[in-house]
Formats: sequence, structure tokens, C-alpha cells
Amino acid sequence: MAVVFVFAAAVFQILFGASDSSVFAATFNPPSAQPPEGNIPVTVWNRTDTTAKQAAAAIEIDGGGPAEAGKPVGISVGDIGLDLGKNLGGQNLYYGFAPYANMNAGDRLLLLQTSDAGVWTDRASLDRDGNLSVSGCFGPVFRGVTTLKFNGNLNDTAGGYFTANTLCVPQFGAGAHVCATAEILNSIKCAGAGSKIKDVAINGQEAWIQDGPPGYTAPANDCQGWQSKLANHLGRMWRFQSSNGGQGFLTTCNQDVVFACCR
Repeated sequence: MAVVFVFAAAVFQILFGASDSSVFAATFNPPSAQPPEGNIPVTVWNRTDTTAKQAAAAIEIDGGGPAEAGKPVGISVGDIGLDLGKNLGGQNLYYGFAPYANMNAGDRLLLLQTSDAGVWTDRASLDRDGNLSVSGCFGPVFRGVTTLKFNGNLNDTAGGYFTANTLCVPQFGAGAHVCATAEILNSIKCAGAGSKIKDVAINGQEAWIQDGPPGYTAPANDCQGWQSKLANHLGRMWRFQSSNGGQGFLTTCNQDVVFACCR
């Protein structure tokens, strides 16, 4: 039995780094009240500012748990089987609160950062008033264009917007769709060095985009909602240029052009 105990202790030390001389434990502060209808209160708060940890209420997850089939390596809580909707009232997969009166203007409900050579950079932030800000693009951005070309009637399928948005999926995956004007402009606004919209390979490329209602009395409504190839109906296009973002324009719906895809 002694051999078994020594072996088990050694395994525990290897897996979790525990030893008699160096054991570190965070102080757990339990909630002051019962959470509503079965929600699980969890405090993940390990920084008081950009340099110091809050040692009294820190949860550090290093991904050292055992591997299980179909699950990432890390801390495993087993097959709890959370059943949202089982109980009456609103259920939340993640839940947390902070008394507004006790928060400073610079406090945040959520802060995600990256660290590079000791420099901390905010990537996503949710302040006490619910204002969400991100350092990169928020929402779909330009990914590329379709291989095939289509006229304004989707090569006589007359499928409309629903069909048009499926044309990007084979190349760019689930959730890909025809870019809207706002998505192209957003792609330009937050483009980084590796963004597709800055790729010199797309210089001069023209592609259909969509924006819904016309901006004038002319029939410039995405080729009648991608259901017309008539020369007197108009659709929106974007001409891409990596150095300056390109430009948009209207063209007739009887042309065969690729679609711009966003995701």
C-alpha cells in the first residue's frame, strides 16, 4: 500500500506540479447570494491593471488537464450536461455581475489583451456602460471572389438574395455570403497588413456587391434583387485596389461578373 501511495503522489506531482515546498493557491471568494435559477457564478479576474495580478481572486488556466475524446486538452469538468431551459426563468451559460455604483469609469466588464515583449494591447473591451470596442474588424470582412461569373439573374436561375448568398459558401465556408457595401468599407477601415483587401493579386478585380434599396430613382437595386439581367437595370460593383481600397460604381445587369464574398 505504501508503494501505491508513493506512486500516486509522484504522478500527482508530475501532472500538476505540486510539491511539499512550493504550493500556490488562490483565495476563493464565494458569492454573497444564491445565483438566480441555477446560474453558475464564476470570477475570472487575474489583473488589477496592465502589470499586476490580483492574487486574492485569480483563476489561472494553463491547459494542463488530461486529454479526452472530442475535447481540448485543459481543465475538464466532466460530462455535467448543462440543461438550459430545464428550470423556469432565464438561464445563462455564462453569468456575472458587478455593482455599477462600485465601478470606476475605467473599469471594464470584459477585457481581452495580447502581450508581446511586455507590451499589453487591448483587443476587445466591454466597459461598464455596455460599450463594446475591438482593435480589429468587428463583423464580416472581404475574403475573396467567386471563381464563376454571374449575370444579374444569377445565370438565369432567378434565385434572388437567398441563392446569391450561397454562391460564396463552397470557396469560403459556412457563413460566407455576398459582401454588402458596409462590409467592404469596414474591411478597408480596419485592414491589416495581411488582409485580403490589401492583396495586390486583386488589383483591378471587379465584383458584384449588394446594398438593397437604390440610392436614387434609377432601378439600381441589386439587379432587381438578383433577378434581372436586363441592360436597363443596375447593380453595384466594387473595383479593388490594394493601395487605396478601390471604389464602387453602378453597372448594367447584363454583364457576367464574379461576386465579392465576405465572412
